[in-house]
Amino acid sequence: MADCKTFRSFFVEALYGELDEDRQKRFEAHLCECSACREAYRAFSDTLVTMDTRSIEEPPRAYFRTFWKRLAPRIAEHKPEPSDRRHDPETDRLKRWSAQILPRPAWIGRLAGAAAFLVIGILIGRLFLAPGGNGRTDGRRFAGSGPSKTEFASLEDRTQRYIQKSKVLLLGIINFDPETEDV
Repeated sequence: MADCKTFRSFFVEALYGELDEDRQKRFEAHLCECSACREAYRAFSDTLVTMDTRSIEEPPRAYFRTFWKRLAPRIAEHKPEPSDRRHDPETDRLKRWSAQILPRPAWIGRLAGAAAFLVIGILIGRLFLAPGGNGRTDGRRFAGSGPSKTEFASLEDRTQRYIQKSKVLLLGIINFDPETEDV
């Protein structure tokens, strides 16, 4: 029975002559021994012959010219199925009010993207740009005390270095005009 399942998976490839020599020989030997597989393969083969002999007739051009005229009234007659929910004027008013006040879906996506960008920037700054490479471990920032004067000076120096390094980028952003340049 397990062999039959294996050989039945070969039917399509055998019908189209796509089995390699070894599989073809084993397949033919199995068909000689197994009458159930032989009958199933013959049925597949007869179906393929029937499908190859049938002809498909194209509808006349007049059919396509009048197709829309016949279809349009049927579309107009189609009525949507009634809803099980009852009409509630308060709910309708709430939906209209919320649609006016709440931001549109495009704004929601933009706002979420900006918030994610901000959070990622803060995390990168705290984890990679803090002295020591992995953020503060002395706990002073969390205890409420601000940075010392030397730390503040160091931060200011680092900020100035970053600004100097990215001056070209900042100038490009400031001078960018989408009407005259490719976006």
